[in-house]
Amino acid sequence: MLCPYYTYTSTTLSAAISTALETNNKKQASLLNEQSKAEECEAVQYRANLILSNLWQIPPGTRQITVTDWESPGQEDVELTLDVDKYNTPNEEADALFLQARKMKRGSSVVAELIAKNFKNCEYLEKMERELAIFRRDFEDSGRLRLTEMEEVSLLSIWQRLHGTSKKTGMKVSNPLTIEEFAEEREKLEESSSSEGGQGNTKKRRKNKTAPDGTTFRYFDSPSGLKVVVGRNRRDNEAICFRVARGEDIWMHARGCPGAHVLIKVRRGSTKPTDEDLQFCANLAAFYSEARTERKAVITLAEPKHIQKPRGAPLGAVKLRHELGSMIGLPHDVAEELKLAREESGFGSDESGRRSHGGKAKGKKRYELNLKQQQDKQREAKRKKKENKQRGDVDFYNDD
Repeated sequence: MLCPYYTYTSTTLSAAISTALETNNKKQASLLNEQSKAEECEAVQYRANLILSNLWQIPPGTRQITVTDWESPGQEDVELTLDVDKYNTPNEEADALFLQARKMKRGSSVVAELIAKNFKNCEYLEKMERELAIFRRDFEDSGRLRLTEMEEVSLLSIWQRLHGTSKKTGMKVSNPLTIEEFAEEREKLEESSSSEGGQGNTKKRRKNKTAPDGTTFRYFDSPSGLKVVVGRNRRDNEAICFRVARGEDIWMHARGCPGAHVLIKVRRGSTKPTDEDLQFCANLAAFYSEARTERKAVITLAEPKHIQKPRGAPLGAVKLRHELGSMIGLPHDVAEELKLAREESGFGSDESGRRSHGGKAKGKKRYELNLKQQQDKQREAKRKKKENKQRGDVDFYNDD
């Protein structure tokens, strides 16, 4: 039997490096995509200048016109196509393009810096992966079952270096232990390792623990590596809205039915969420709501600054001053492990999209009662929404 210290350390570190590399590579792809968009800044700025410098000769409603490029050496004539479907006037289109160019310019320098840092992280992780692979090959080819003192030092050194750079690389690795310390902590470590099952796909759920404040959030990683928080109950939903959410984060909730509050964290210096990230979160918002048995559900998006707590409203109930927009959530497009977990709890969905309750009569009756109550709530919500629109009020979002 191979040395337990070697087996545990080499396997755990190898899995952790692979996971960190996968996350960083996805992040790099997302950053490069952002950079390609930012590099279009010059073309957008040129088009805006072209419209602005020829406003005097562009009649309203013009779709295509030949104008003069006053910035070119020969002041050449160029064909200009205007987006009259999106903008009412050429001046409005020029203003929108100038604003877009300014945003691109600000973002390009930040993205370039993040790409350089992330590239260094990937290089470092690949280097450590090669070093660990060589160590494992040499030891296993030796035919020995125990590590020599020099090998123990080398393996511990790899562990220490990976742990020391874990904040930069995003690698999840426990505190380094000597072989003597490992012997004392072995049982606890092996139980922890088996319960986590490695660190697999970044889209899988992480182990959820009850925090000192009583919250029990579900945590996920989006396709590009952004952190996603999902509430389990009213207390969690309240905390997400008023304690966890920050400036540029994006909040989501299934429209017209109770469900979990979902937050995608967009912190300073991090990448902007991609369309794939937003769809990932919208699917979670639909799945963790009473719309989970539907083929699709409308998901409301909002910025944290527009979330308000109505006076006298119950825990977890909020209203929005302004919506960021909406999108379609697909509850059946979430990871299979989430569906299995819900089926095991007696509230799953079968392949046809109908709710499954494990064949329990009690669950079926409860479902039928909940369905009737939900239909009554939806009818009442529609009536209130119609009244609110007339008064200029907004919808309430809760987890009941």
